Amino acid sequence: MEKESASEKLIKVANASELESAIENLEQKRRLQERELQLQFHQVTTQFKPGNIVRSTLIGIKDSTLIRNQLFKLVLGAGAGYVGSRFLTGHTTGLWRKALKAAVKLGVARFIVKRKREQRDDRKAAPSS
Repeated sequence: MEKESASEKLIKVANASELESAIENLEQKRRLQERELQLQFHQVTTQFKPGNIVRSTLIGIKDSTLIRNQLFKLVLGAGAGYVGSRFLTGHTTGLWRKALKAAVKLGVARFIVKRKREQRDDRKAAPSS
């Protein structure tokens, strides 16, 4: 579509009927643009409703395996920590329970050290910007 200046448009309009036709075309074009703007505004306002923001975030989490794995590990760690603390706190009476308590503490400590090493290695391997 070529850009035309106002003076070029005035030269092309020779009589009143052409002027009315040009005005009607411009008004129709304005109405069409106004309707498109309203539709775009409606789409944007719908997109930024709190429910839609939460939904799109959850879809992003569902589609991202990295985030999903990290979330799974977080929930698993928190659950294991809660169960372990409930199980290991309090008075231990039997020899087996004391041995199990020590083994669980050792396993948790090794797991934490391993995670710290993995995180440190991941930071070293990641390219710095």
